[in-house]
Amino acid sequence: MPDSIRERLLQTILAALSAPGGPAGVTWHRSRTRPLAADDLPAGVLYVVEETTGIAGASDSLLARHLLTVRIESRAAGDPPDAALDAQLQWVVAQMCTDRRWGGLAANTIESKTTWTAEGIDEVYGAAAQEFLIDYLTLAADATSQG
Repeated sequence: MPDSIRERLLQTILAALSAPGGPAGVTWHRSRTRPLAADDLPAGVLYVVEETTGIAGASDSLLARHLLTVRIESRAAGDPPDAALDAQLQWVVAQMCTDRRWGGLAANTIESKTTWTAEGIDEVYGAAAQEFLIDYLTLAADATSQG
C-alpha cells in the first residue's frame, strides 16, 4: 500500500531538516519517545501532535481537508540554553517555511508556537519545541491521493 499524504509530508520534512547546510552536529530523528543522552546532543525530533479533518468545499465533497500539527523539538547543551538552541531553531524555521507547500503535497505551512524548557544536571540542557500547522487535502476515502 502506498504511503499516505501525511506520511509523505513527514518524510519530506525529515529530509529537509537533515539536508546539508544545517547546524553542525545535529542529528534529526522521527520518534518522540527516542531517549537522547547528553552524548547525542545536539539533536532534534520530529513528530505529529494532532490532526483535525473536515470536509473541503460542499458538504457532499469527496475531499477531506486536514490540519496537521507537527512538533519539532530541538535539544542542546549550553548555558544559556536559548543561545545554545538558536542555530537549530533558525534552521527549522528556514526549512519549514521556504516551501510552505512541500512540493505540492500541502496547501500551506504556518509556524504556530515555540515552547522552551531547560534543566541543569551536570550542565545546562535546553529544549525548544516548535509547532507548525500544515494544511493539506486528500480524497475523503483515500488518504494516499491528493485532493
